[in-house]
Amino acid sequence: MERYLESAMKTYLDDLADKKDAPGGGSASALAGALGAALGSMVCQFTLGKKKYADVEGDILILLGRFEDHRNTLTDLMQEDVDVFHTQMAGAYVLPNETDEQKRIRREAIENACKACCQPPLKVMRRCAQIMTDLSELADIGTVQLVSDVGVGAALAMGAFEGARFNVEINIKFIADTLFNQSVRKEVDSLSQTVPAAKASILEKVREKIQGK
Repeated sequence: MERYLESAMKTYLDDLADKKDAPGGGSASALAGALGAALGSMVCQFTLGKKKYADVEGDILILLGRFEDHRNTLTDLMQEDVDVFHTQMAGAYVLPNETDEQKRIRREAIENACKACCQPPLKVMRRCAQIMTDLSELADIGTVQLVSDVGVGAALAMGAFEGARFNVEINIKFIADTLFNQSVRKEVDSLSQTVPAAKASILEKVREKIQGK
């Protein structure tokens, strides 16, 4: 199994583009989120040490720690999404499917695999919600010279959020466990009510600062 965190980016992109079951959209969504968090870290780094922003240096340091935590977690989730597919889903679909008992066992294995495959993208959604909160604060206090990068970070985090949501929803489709589905859908719906609004607010701040308002 390829360890993408130890490989060149080209290896990951080549495998993503190839006719392979994984990596796929879930892993790519986590990567997009990690990129958004990395941009947040970059803006923090360029804000630190500037006299103009000396009064918010403590807040920027806190934000930098958060962005680095987001970046590391999402980078791990990029790999976790691939690993879960290979260890859970791939094995479930190759189970024998001849007798009624075999069909039952295979069906249960696929459902359990789908439940497992819901977890990485759900974690990505949660992280992206946190990234939006932190980017919103950064848009207020970070260096104006790099405010466009705050906007790019928000756009990437939004793409990661939506991509992860697609991956959660496609797995739920094959899960018969009503209580599990209800719990996941409730969280997905709740996050989906707040994250797009947060992104819109960030982009409004970014555009205002670019225009000098």
